[in-house]
Amino acid sequence: MSASPRLSVVIPVHDNAATLDAQLAAVAAGAATVPDVEIVVVDNRSSDASAAIARTFASRVPSLRVVEAVDEASEGHARNVGVAAARADAVAFCDGDDVVAPTWVAAMATALREHDFVTGPVELDLLNPSWLAGVRGRRLFDTMPMLFDHVPFAHGCNFGVTRDAIDRVGPFRPDLPAGMDIEFSVRCWQHDIALAWVPNACVHYRHRLDRAARWRQARSYGRAQPALRALVPMFAEPRAQVEQSARRAGWLAKESVHLGDRARRAHWEFTLSMLLGDVSATVAEKLHR
Repeated sequence: MSASPRLSVVIPVHDNAATLDAQLAAVAAGAATVPDVEIVVVDNRSSDASAAIARTFASRVPSLRVVEAVDEASEGHARNVGVAAARADAVAFCDGDDVVAPTWVAAMATALREHDFVTGPVELDLLNPSWLAGVRGRRLFDTMPMLFDHVPFAHGCNFGVTRDAIDRVGPFRPDLPAGMDIEFSVRCWQHDIALAWVPNACVHYRHRLDRAARWRQARSYGRAQPALRALVPMFAEPRAQVEQSARRAGWLAKESVHLGDRARRAHWEFTLSMLLGDVSATVAEKLHR
């Protein structure tokens, strides 16, 4: 490999031992098809065998390195550590519990030669049982996701960015429990850094099988909503917020008669948890004003 790789693939990891092997194999296979690609696994305080699995790969894959992010348990912190360790001017991100498509690495490497910020589709069926695949809907995964229908954003499991763009907008925020990817995307949008859609940069996404884990994830997404609205207040009017919450409540009431269906129940529970998280965070925010 040359002194300066063409692309650095950064994979933040936290307790992903059950799935990491498949992701590392997929990324390594993709990297083998593209000259000068390095893989940086960032272990963020894992309590399982994630770090050991990554180091086993590193012993077999010369382009793979393992670094530690131990100062704090935070996705944003882990990504910042990965950027600091990366040697390329183009950095692609994926997660330890998904599987990139065979074309992902090459698509990222090519796209980041022409664009500063890129993302691609997130496929839901390969790694999930049929009843779980649509638990969060599909609209935000098949095409470019939009925050409040106005600001394009990249999912944290599938995006690439140049070092120049990071220098312009600043590092990832380590203090956000959820929505770090959206917050970063908003800052890129505010700096006129366009987000490009790359169809071949596809990631197969893995939903959480554990019901309690899905509930916690949805609640954290909901609790992040007030902070996201504050980023773009021109697109998040209070009246629209109330109307959206009312629509969700109405949908929950209507769908409650179908909870015997496993797929509809999973979607219903996810939506309910998001709504509760949003409402609780909104109320807490108003009480602290």
